[in-house]
Amino acid sequence: MDKAVEVTDISGNGFVPLASVNNAQIALLSYIDELKLENIEYVEAHNETDEIFMLLEGKCYLICARVESGIIKGFDITKMQKNKLYNVKQGVFHHHVLTMDAKVLIYENKNTNYFNSTRICFDDQAKKMLIDAFDEDTKI
Repeated sequence: MDKAVEVTDISGNGFVPLASVNNAQIALLSYIDELKLENIEYVEAHNETDEIFMLLEGKCYLICARVESGIIKGFDITKMQKNKLYNVKQGVFHHHVLTMDAKVLIYENKNTNYFNSTRICFDDQAKKMLIDAFDEDTKI
């Protein structure tokens, strides 16, 4: 007989799927070099579903891009707080900046992938706008 309760260790680097039930999955996002502010190269929008985040440890900044006709016009930076859920709505371009000790829980449709998401890669102007969007309260 299978165990009635399945226990999964929450560890790993980058994006790590932890569990899936029906059409949903829970994953862990933790620090990798690509998630340092100076290394962010794009924002991504999921075309079919929302995506929910919860900060477990460390610091995470949720980046949401204001986009018009495929052009990035600016960024809104949210400093995530522990024990709060952050629901990024379908179609919103977003990314994250994490500290080395950060762990973020992600809840999303398990079929979310590159084929049903859209990325906008940064040019020099967008990269500068992103760095400038981080003020004293959001400096890492």
